[in-house]
Amino acid sequence: MDLSCSPLIAHIMEICNAAGVSEVVRIIPDPTPDIGLQIMSFFHYRNDVYIRTVASAAEAIDRDPRARTGLIAGWRVLSHLVRTMRPVLPRCDV
Repeated sequence: MDLSCSPLIAHIMEICNAAGVSEVVRIIPDPTPDIGLQIMSFFHYRNDVYIRTVASAAEAIDRDPRARTGLIAGWRVLSHLVRTMRPVLPRCDV
């Protein structure tokens, strides 16, 4: 993860946590080299938030068909946050 992305990702985590999110599905094609999200999760999510990492949206939907609705809603929220926060954050290649 590019370090310039960490303030944006931390803010998104805090918003989700404050909203009472109980499960987070991360879509990361190769999570092995990137432990940054795991470390950030310890600081920005409650300890009862279930975090699942998958390689693709298709994998998330295969594991739980209800994930499709959550992925669409989550993408809309994320897109909105990135658009509104982009002017105040350093360049972040996400």
